[in-house]
Amino acid sequence: MDKELLNRLTEKINKGTASAEELALFNAYMNSLSRADGDQDWAEQRMGGSEAVRKELWEQILPMLTETRLMKTFPWRRIAAAASVVLCLSVGGYYLLKDKTENPEVIAAKQQDFTPGSNKAILTLSNGKQILLDEAGKGKLAAEGNSVINKIGNGRVVYNDDRSLNDNAANVLNTMATPRGGQYQLTLADGTDVWLNAASSITYPATFTGKDREVEITGEVYFQVAHNADKPFRVKSNGQTVEVLGTHFNINAYDNEAAIKTTLVEGSVAVTANNQKKFLKPGQQAMLSSNTLTTKSVDINEELAWKQGYFDFTDADIKSIMRQLSRWYDVDVEFVGPVTTETFTGRISRGRNISQVLKIVEGSKYVHLTFEERRIMVRM
Repeated sequence: MDKELLNRLTEKINKGTASAEELALFNAYMNSLSRADGDQDWAEQRMGGSEAVRKELWEQILPMLTETRLMKTFPWRRIAAAASVVLCLSVGGYYLLKDKTENPEVIAAKQQDFTPGSNKAILTLSNGKQILLDEAGKGKLAAEGNSVINKIGNGRVVYNDDRSLNDNAANVLNTMATPRGGQYQLTLADGTDVWLNAASSITYPATFTGKDREVEITGEVYFQVAHNADKPFRVKSNGQTVEVLGTHFNINAYDNEAAIKTTLVEGSVAVTANNQKKFLKPGQQAMLSSNTLTTKSVDINEELAWKQGYFDFTDADIKSIMRQLSRWYDVDVEFVGPVTTETFTGRISRGRNISQVLKIVEGSKYVHLTFEERRIMVRM
């Protein structure tokens, strides 16, 4: 590629006016750098350790990105040669290009399309009655235990403690469950706020009685726990227990994920599983995998991207990406042939139709996606 063409592509990419074909051309050129032999190896003595530079670039550039294309690119040893070409971020060998959401070239042809998920859930009362919350009107839905259940807006249900009901509140359990393609917000009787991601559920007392507050979840749920020093708050999920007094945290406990991940945003929590116990500080994550509980520091923005309306991938393999898309768009996924071991990094709005998201994923040129009814066929 001659210098003049490369400069033109760079200018268009930085302005957000590059077409899909131009992005593909640029990406192919950058990937060719990683395969070419040469003397442009990463010079740590002159430029610093690659991991340190990666972290610094990530922290500086990520806040500027509202949405990104998902692409694979060249490894770290070629960044020095390409840094002057385009504003890019390489993370473990992959880069992000800023995606102007208003760019019409990004929009995919809608031969078959599915809209993104929305606010929908099913509320199951203690007597087994089910309420379809996306169809229910605002106002009082039911009374359970010593609580009145109100739908106060699209996507939110609130339990209001009302002792005048004089009901036997003990052992009155309710369950809220979101389907694939659903999300919902819930305020428990103690004032704790709960957000459910797609294909998730929470079972909880209509009124908290006794010495503690205990709920059980599946899928992914974010909590802002109302502080009560006299009543610890416990969350159970697949053999794990998280105990808090009042704090903000996220639990990802999907059955088809390799680990249960508990991420602390604010306050402190104790995570217990298989006779192991870990205390988390803000910005730390506990991982329960193969009956082993470990902790590490994580990027909170990445872990909570779903709550902010984004998919956020960092060195994510294609199977992990497709699991998230399957849950949010309520589609099945089938892999045809060998599966690539390449990983990808990027941020994509959950408000896009699935055709637009798949167009971004296919922009990597390492994945080819087709529809068969409500099934996505993935080929490498």
